[in-house]
Amino acid sequence: IDVIAQAVRHLGKKFAECEEKNALVGAGDGSDAYNLFKGLSKLTASDGAQVTDKAKASISLDDIDKVLAYFEDQGYGGDNLVMFINPHAAVYLRKALSDAGLDTLSSRVITTGELPTIYGIKIVETSFLARRDYAADDTTQVSDVVICNPSLAAVGGDRRTITIERDRDIKAGLTIIAASERFAWQILRADAVYILQNVLSQ
Repeated sequence: IDVIAQAVRHLGKKFAECEEKNALVGAGDGSDAYNLFKGLSKLTASDGAQVTDKAKASISLDDIDKVLAYFEDQGYGGDNLVMFINPHAAVYLRKALSDAGLDTLSSRVITTGELPTIYGIKIVETSFLARRDYAADDTTQVSDVVICNPSLAAVGGDRRTITIERDRDIKAGLTIIAASERFAWQILRADAVYILQNVLSQ
């Protein structure tokens, strides 16, 4: 039973990782299972998303204010906004909270180690929004931050039925177990996505 439970956990984790990568950073080119669909961070201004290049500057509370103003103008405001941010970029957001004297928020950060909801925006730290060099001749580490209204930005889902297949490698003496699922993803409204590019993540 323990072996089966462990296998189920591994499969579930891999499925979840695949879906999250597709939703956030998928290239949509079908090159592998992680790039089947176009992810939120791959949207551009020509797609209709709001894109701001921070050019190595750290994320600040001013950025949060501008994001909120944008979503209010679009009519997509409320308490259901979500920010996806690399943990290294989130360090600067924590510092901005501390510098602004937001003691309650800062104490929650210290005691839990996590960013709370800020001005109605739920903060989700993820390393799937990877760090990269700012330029070929500049090794300053940057990453992108994605803020969206998830119920309007995209829709995704998978079938509850997961197919399990079994095969035997007689020569190696192994039983091979493969699992597959059906997952669908579609961008709904690109203008419900706000992207801060090249945010300092040093």
